Amino acid sequence: MKLEYTDQASRQDVLSVDDVKAYLRIEGDEENAVLASLIAAAQRYCEDYQHRTYGLLTLHLTVPTADAQTDIELPRSKSLNEVINVTVRWPSGKEQVIDNYTLRYGEINTRLRVEEMLPADADLVIDYRVKGECDESTLLAMRLLVASWYENRLAADDRNRKEAPFAVTALLNPGRVLL
Repeated sequence: MKLEYTDQASRQDVLSVDDVKAYLRIEGDEENAVLASLIAAAQRYCEDYQHRTYGLLTLHLTVPTADAQTDIELPRSKSLNEVINVTVRWPSGKEQVIDNYTLRYGEINTRLRVEEMLPADADLVIDYRVKGECDESTLLAMRLLVASWYENRLAADDRNRKEAPFAVTALLNPGRVLL
């Protein structure tokens, strides 16, 4: 199974550069590009840590059809907005659109079941859109990450490269989806 983020141009950052500049007490616009990059990285870090999505995001899931004979759990789909398309893709590049599928909404993720036989030697490709919410604790965790990365642009030792600040994980743990 392979999950990719698509349509990055329409991805919504839940923090603005102005919000982070106010938090860090930065005046002027010289650091805006750096801050925008850090905001995007902090949001991605928090989404990956919590197994959730904030804002609107399009995801592209590829599953071998041999693994798609039962329900397929769509990662980060608790707040599924829409299934854009479901396609079978053969190794030759030929594609066939699948319209006969059902969705089962769960407490953690949505499951998709294809209601027809699938070939054994192909991939099932599912494009879907999710729209998640972000609470104040998560926004604070993102601000803390941005502040830490902004102030420490180079890792001082191996521990700093591998661990997020304790306050960040403490803020993110209550909303973490355990898989």
